[in-house]
Parts: sequence; C-alpha cells; structure tokens
Amino acid sequence: MDVMLSCTRKASGHIGTQFARVRRLHSVKLAGCWTRERCLLRSSSFSVSRAYGVRYTPTRHYSVVDSTQGNQDKMDEGVNSPADCSGSEGNAPSKADGKRPAIKDFVDTCKEVEEHIVFDRHKYSKHVKANLLSLGASKIADVFGALDCLNLSKAKSRDAPSMSMEEFLTAISDLSYVFYVSTTAGIGVSTEHLLNYLETLHSALLDLLGEKTKADSGSDSSLKISCHSFGYTEYGHTNFVEALSKSVAILLLSACEAALVSNVSKYADALLHESIRETFLKLSAGSCINAVAFIHAMSLGKSDGALDVSLETLCDVVDALSTKETTMGLPDLFYCKLWLTCVIAHHPSLTDRLSPAARSFVNNVVMLEHIGETVGTIDEYHAPLCTHLRKENLPVELDSVTLEPFVFSVLSYSKMELYVADIADNYFDGSSRSSKREWFNWRRMVAELNGWKVVEVQL
Repeated sequence: MDVMLSCTRKASGHIGTQFARVRRLHSVKLAGCWTRERCLLRSSSFSVSRAYGVRYTPTRHYSVVDSTQGNQDKMDEGVNSPADCSGSEGNAPSKADGKRPAIKDFVDTCKEVEEHIVFDRHKYSKHVKANLLSLGASKIADVFGALDCLNLSKAKSRDAPSMSMEEFLTAISDLSYVFYVSTTAGIGVSTEHLLNYLETLHSALLDLLGEKTKADSGSDSSLKISCHSFGYTEYGHTNFVEALSKSVAILLLSACEAALVSNVSKYADALLHESIRETFLKLSAGSCINAVAFIHAMSLGKSDGALDVSLETLCDVVDALSTKETTMGLPDLFYCKLWLTCVIAHHPSLTDRLSPAARSFVNNVVMLEHIGETVGTIDEYHAPLCTHLRKENLPVELDSVTLEPFVFSVLSYSKMELYVADIADNYFDGSSRSSKREWFNWRRMVAELNGWKVVEVQL
C-alpha cells in the first residue's frame, strides 16, 4: 500500500493549504453530492431533520481554523435555541442571570460543534469546556440529569416525562450529541449512563428491524422503549428506523471516544449478524452503518487474521454506504476513512472486490484530503514537546506531518519516527489522565500500518 503521507511541509503552510481546501469544499462537486446548493440546504434543515428522523442532507462541515488570529468562528457568541433540551418542559434550569448560560445552551453548543470537533479537537474541546464551566454550580452530571428522558440514570430521582414519539427522537438526539462532544473533548462522563442508553436504544433498534414484516403488512405497529410505548404506523417504519439509528450511531462513537470499544463491540457484531444484516444495511442511516463497521473493523484489526473472516461483510458495508451518503456527514467520513485505511492496509485487494459505485465512493469521497484533522497551532502542548526533543538532540526535521487521516505533531523523517507526548493534556480532564485514550491507539495503528514508528516522549 502506498504510504499515506500527505505533507512534508511546515505547519503554517499546511494550515493555509487546509484552509484553502475548506473553501473549495463548498464549491466543488464531490462524487455528485457535496454541491454548494446542498451545503446551503444542510445549514437550514439540520436540527429539524435529524431530530425527527426525516431523510436529510447532513450539515456537518469541515472545521476552519484561522491559526494566526485564533478565531473561534464566531462560536464565542453562543447559541440561542428555544429547544427544550430535556424533551419536556421544566427539566432544564433557567438562567440564573443574563450572563450565565442555561443547560439547554450547553446542549445547543454541543449540537453546533459536533460537526467540527473531530477535525480540530484542541480548539473545540477548549470551547466546550469553557462553556461547561460557565454553568457555574451545574456540572456535566446535571446536564445529563436534565436530558435523562428515559430515566436511566443511577439516581432516578424523578419519573420519566411523558413524550410523543417526535419529542422522544428529539430528546435522544440531544442526549447523544452531548455524550459525543463531551467524550471527544475529553470531558469525563458516566460510563454506566452512556452504556445504559446505548444498550436500551440498540435493543430497540434490533426490535424495530425485526418488526419489518409486520410493518410491511400495514397493521398498527408500536415499539416499547424503557417505560414508553410509541406507535409509529403513521410516522412510518423506515423513518423510525433511520431516526433511531442516527442516535445509536452517535452513542457508539461516543463510546469509542471514551475508550469503550471492548464494551460495545458486541452491539456492532449483533447488527452485522447474518440474520439481520441485510435489513440493517437497507434501512439504517449511513452514519449508523459506518459506526458499526468502524467498531467491528477496528476491533478485529488488533488480532492477526481476524479481518479475513469479515472481509465479505465489510465489502457489503461499503456497498451499502455508497447509497447512504445523504445520511452521513463529514465526521462520519472521517471515521470511515480511518477504518478503511486500516482494512485496506491488511487487504489491498479490498477495493477490487467492491462494486463500481462503492469503489467510486471510497476513492472520490472517503479518501479525499478534506477528510482529516487540522494541524492547528504550535501551542502549549506542542511547544514543550518540540523543546524537549531539541534538548535531547533528536533529529526533528519538520513541525508537523499528516498521516491520513490523523495529524501528528513532530517527526524525524529520516528515521520514520513520530513523536507524541505521553499524554495530550489538551484532550484530557482530571478524571481521564490515568489511561491512554482509545483514539491514540488508533493513531498508532494507522502510523504503524504505514511503516512509521510512534515514540512516546515523557515531558
């Protein structure tokens, strides 16, 4: 496999190039889908379409970083959303004063940065943590308590609110966004709470996929989820599956970002089981199919020969994803690029086994240079690392390198070594520093599959 190095240039030049790529993203046509008109449509239709399960064109955009000015892309202005983040009135606390944002404003912030954070974790994690601190006495546990629409938290201090199906879909969408952004930003969340919601919604999705025959018959259909029962005859079985699967997808990625891959791999395997795989690939949102494949492939990638058994399944997944682009966003393509990079490294012939449409999807959409991290700036994390390496007389020849789809800080090009600090402080909070994040292990895998050695440096 060709070594996937996309730059041997200084960080400043790389940032400028990335910025130019972002500008081009909104005007060029990517495999017939990412047109300027659809980008405009995404920005206006996202919140309603995703919350209510309507088929939508994703609003996720590539992160734009102005490293010279340190701009937050107007994010510091905040978001004023009238949406009730808990799914029923009265659960979200009001503002204590005009300056302190309410919990619902934190939820709105998470929904906004969800599109960008995986491309520039450093910038957006700072913003999210600052917003959380501005809640004052409220902590992340209070946020999740307000969003606990199914009353699955350990405390269970109140009855679950009554909800319509539309309110339920909106509530779990908000909850999944907060889980994902929090874990991606390095904010500690309740593992039990996350896994409880994932298990509940995953079980509901399996039940819903199993109800396809009944739904096709036209008879009245309902689904019990926790203490609620939702009739979906008028809403439509297909719409309900797609809407529910989107939240399952985000919760699965949240678990990955929280280094819980081993805990959730069983959920991915269940959805890819031969008894339900065809229905799952046909009805679920592309984001969910991709999240399931991501966990499945990355889990198998750690065992020699394990991918061989699932290669046919992964080919079916890519074929399905090529028809699901309208239910995938750029962050989904980021994770898709990561797992495909690792699988193709083991099996370069994978693309030859794909249908022409799937092969075009991989080459013209997933593997584009846009789908990668932004370098960012040489800041409080990078500067000490560079200083330490120079003191040790290590041959640091460049400021940054991109090994698709991840960005590494510094390297020795002649020795094919990538240097990283033992713990990236800007991605961790106090409760997370004791263990490496799972995404770091994925970075290592991508690097090593491409012939690079990752060297951890104790600062």
